Amino acid sequence: MEEKELLQALAVAERLKDTTRHCYTSKGRQESVAEHSWMMTLIVGNSIKFINSNLES
Repeated sequence: MEEKELLQALAVAERLKDTTRHCYTSKGRQESVAEHSWMMTLIVGNSIKFINSNLES
């Protein structure tokens, strides 16, 4: 990836913080796309560790 392409991708990612979803957090606040993406990343990352440890057993 070229430097210009990387900067463009980061600019798009930056805008996700201000883009709200139609869903709300458990405390009733409207969630941003970036917040949702971050939570999904944490869930998947931890799920993979859990699944892999169970497969090795």
